Amino acid sequence: MDLFNTNELMFADLIAPEATYSAPDGTLLARIVRMDGLVAKKRKRRNLFKWLLTPADDIGGPVSLRVEDVSGRSLLTLRGASDSFCEVHDADFKALGRFEHDDQLHALTWTSSLLDSNMRGQNYFRAWAVRNPDGELLLEVHTSEIRFARVNDVNTQVGGDIRTITAVDGTQVAVWTDEKLTFERDLPSPLRELVIATPMAVKVITPTAFSSWSKPLSEYIWERP
Repeated sequence: MDLFNTNELMFADLIAPEATYSAPDGTLLARIVRMDGLVAKKRKRRNLFKWLLTPADDIGGPVSLRVEDVSGRSLLTLRGASDSFCEVHDADFKALGRFEHDDQLHALTWTSSLLDSNMRGQNYFRAWAVRNPDGELLLEVHTSEIRFARVNDVNTQVGGDIRTITAVDGTQVAVWTDEKLTFERDLPSPLRELVIATPMAVKVITPTAFSSWSKPLSEYIWERP
């Protein structure tokens, strides 16, 4: 069993270098580590001044990640930045594709949803496009509806935790929730590798996209070892 031959992957997000891919039975298949040498360290709450001034993550700066198997062999590399794009390369550093915000799909979904009487003014969706090195669209990633609700007098983001991954013909090829990435059909290379890279690639370009990530991220800061 390896990362590229499993149709159901458990994705433990947390924060790299602690993020992992595992089989449903818990077998570790791969780790995601940062290539710039920074490591995640838990914040010390007793230092309130530092707690308030230190950002939860180096949002906005360039990020380089490596997906490696249990022996440390490189499987994929990702390079990108917040609000920009994320490139994915294979073990030989051959470009497989790039992730970017899908403004066209976001606008289309938003426009069509205006006719939905169940949708509230603050509800919205997020979408990302996956293109090959020549810029041709390969895949689209689209979240479920995101809305804001008042929980204990605090605005809390709800939803967005189910993300469908579709091919250009509209065929749904995979579903990604916070904890699981499920293939719904066999995919050739490089589509399979790009689907596997989706959770971390989306996190690179949209660090604050999902409320489920906000709590673990706020507990950590990036520091030199």
